[in-house]
Amino acid sequence: MRVVLFCALFLALGAAGWSASGSFDRAGYVWLAETDSTSTDTTTTTTTDATTTDATTTDATTTDATTTDVTTTTPVDNPPSFANVPSGVIVEANGPNGSAVNYTPPTASDDNDGPRPVTCTPVPGSTFPLGDTPVTCTATDLAGHEGQASFTVTVHDTTAPTLLTPGPHSVYASSALGASDSDPGVVAFVQAARATDIVDPHPVVGSDIHSLLPVGTTTIRFYARDFSGNGTIRDVPLTVLPPPEANAPPLPPVVVASLPSNVDNVGVAVLDGALTLTWQPPTGCDHVVVSRSNSDGSGEQVVYSGKGSRYEDQGLENGIEYRYVIRCVDASGNRSAGVAVVAVPHRNMLRSPKDGATLKKPPKLVWTRDAEADYYNLQLLRNNVRILAAWPTKPTFALKKAWKYRGRKYALRPGRYEWFVWPGVGPRKDANYGTLLGTRSFVILR
Repeated sequence: MRVVLFCALFLALGAAGWSASGSFDRAGYVWLAETDSTSTDTTTTTTTDATTTDATTTDATTTDATTTDVTTTTPVDNPPSFANVPSGVIVEANGPNGSAVNYTPPTASDDNDGPRPVTCTPVPGSTFPLGDTPVTCTATDLAGHEGQASFTVTVHDTTAPTLLTPGPHSVYASSALGASDSDPGVVAFVQAARATDIVDPHPVVGSDIHSLLPVGTTTIRFYARDFSGNGTIRDVPLTVLPPPEANAPPLPPVVVASLPSNVDNVGVAVLDGALTLTWQPPTGCDHVVVSRSNSDGSGEQVVYSGKGSRYEDQGLENGIEYRYVIRCVDASGNRSAGVAVVAVPHRNMLRSPKDGATLKKPPKLVWTRDAEADYYNLQLLRNNVRILAAWPTKPTFALKKAWKYRGRKYALRPGRYEWFVWPGVGPRKDANYGTLLGTRSFVILR
């Protein structure tokens, strides 16, 4: 009897669990990670989603009978959880419509399925209007459970208008008391001021002109203000001369230089740790001034001033958005409102095959070695579906005509493929991946 009970218990008790395996993947800025501490090829083992517990009881009055109750416990399948959710993104407006915003989406992982792709709306790179815009990000596990995270993108306008005023001017008094603000000479002087703005197409222009200006010199303060409340002021002296005698010559008219036009055909080339700006100066542009700031408009500084049409800004940090304003300056020192542009430098360390290459046989994928990497995570996608994940220790991987991945067989059929590489640091089970080394595509011909 003891032998029977021991055997029953031994057969009933067991352990069940599951191993989470995942991968790095990307859609836009989507990040995935694959964790597998036991396998070095592209095949993952079948997982178990339920835990079975066997309980054995013995009837007290019948010593020869043993009853076994089996209880099945299914682990709770929670929706994916999010990490690296931005606390809020603030950027400077670059035009009346707001600004393009290159935010970095959060990451998501699931208890059972590992890292999961993240989709955000509006997508990174979209144009966001002035004010606050909510961004909603979703991730779905393989069981269909959806998790959400959200944050706010704020587009504000902190750039003051460009104000153009007349130079020092003189008018005749219309009476012994002085000149009135309705006198034609005073009106022409005041109305000569104008302004332009990157965001507000019609900034308000005004002055602190008094209703009566005494004989002598009075400093008139001009101002320009946009609809966001940003203002620019400039002081100009106005001299009121005594009433003219008969046949006195007329005074010179009010002279106001025109604002130079903005540069045309602005372009940005994205490099590794650098950005190259190009533009076409308009007629009447003496030189160009380029200023760089953070994406929220803070920390502005002039990085280029000259007569060229190209500037390469080096020593930048990859993955950070930079804002540039390109202004034309005329011979009198007047500046155009400027053209604003944002860009994000990034590195692409993938070397072969060339992006968009057309091939007839499986390629050997080659990338630049990362000094800190202990291994690499290579992902291959077809039609935005991951069909291969591998963890080579060298910066190269030779594709085959056919392979097995996660229990399924795949072949390198004709079509377009995308591949991604991330550097991994430390044990693979820690899934500690660095910044994406790059992404490229190739086409397999028939």
